[in-house]
Amino acid sequence: MRKNPKLSVVQSDGEIVTPPAQQVVRKDRVLRPKTPRAALAACSKLYVEARRGEMDTQDATRLAFVLKTCSSLHEDAEVVPKLAAIEERLDRLDKLFSSR
Repeated sequence: MRKNPKLSVVQSDGEIVTPPAQQVVRKDRVLRPKTPRAALAACSKLYVEARRGEMDTQDATRLAFVLKTCSSLHEDAEVVPKLAAIEERLDRLDKLFSSR
């Protein structure tokens, strides 16, 4: 966290008073995995940070669960349409060969 040095108040008598340093929360880059492989890389990063003590292991576990869930949803979103297309082709082939 960084301190913000620009915070100061001018009182009615003209005295400049700087309040106790307030901290500005720095937002770390948020990982947004777009593929299951990217989710795996994010889980690997969580593991390394937890092992180094840079992140609480409970937080890492929770985040890994969310990443796993997102990865499963992503896989389902890719697999279901492909499976439907395969089933449609099989149905057409079945109709074609059953009519002979």
